[in-house]
Amino acid sequence: MTPIRLGIKVSSRNSLKTPNDRSFPALIPAWESGIDSIIVLPYRGYFARRITRRHVVVSAEVRSTPEQYSRALTESISA
Repeated sequence: MTPIRLGIKVSSRNSLKTPNDRSFPALIPAWESGIDSIIVLPYRGYFARRITRRHVVVSAEVRSTPEQYSRALTESISA
C-alpha cells in the first residue's frame, strides 16, 4: 500500500483526469489542514477515515468518484 502524495501542479485544461484535479476545490483546504497523503484501499462503497493528522484512507470507489472524493476530503478536515 503506497500513499498518494498530494503534490499540487498546474494542469493544462485538457488534463483534468486525476482525482486530485477533479476535486481540486476540496483538496486545497484538506492540504491546508495538514493532509498530505491519501491511502486507497480496495473496499466497496463509501469509506473515508482520517487516520492521522497527515493521512486519510479512502475506498477505491470514493477515490474514483469526484463527488465522493470531494466529500471525503471535506469531512476529513473536521475529523
